Amino acid sequence: MDKLDISVSDIFQDTDALIRQYVTRHTTHELTIAEEKQQLQSLFESIAAKARDIDPTLAQAIEAEYTRQAKSVEHLEGRLMRAEKQRHDTAINQLRSLKEKLFPGNGLQERHDNFLPLYLKHGSTLFHDLVDILNPLQEGFVVVKE
Repeated sequence: MDKLDISVSDIFQDTDALIRQYVTRHTTHELTIAEEKQQLQSLFESIAAKARDIDPTLAQAIEAEYTRQAKSVEHLEGRLMRAEKQRHDTAINQLRSLKEKLFPGNGLQERHDNFLPLYLKHGSTLFHDLVDILNPLQEGFVVVKE
């Protein structure tokens, strides 16, 4: 987690959201094209205003064309994200394996892993440490780092 610059709260996110956040945080390129989308919308609004003056029925055709162009621009934005994800392929694979280790089968680790390897490693102090750390009346998850 430290190597990937992921916090404990980040790891509880959906895997795809975690990957998007990682790529966005570690890229040197601009991945969103919100400004260009706004310019496209302004352009089509201007064209629609001119068209209404000439023939009011053209406004619907211009609106349909705007919708097609906006979807095309969103598709290009997705391609930018995919290209950047390919550049961070190793880290993304590490994120996925970390997520699978901590949440096996998208479940809780405590439901999957046995405590015996921890007991063999730490001995009887494991139970005393857990009693000190855990509060059964407190809501939420407790993350214990070794």
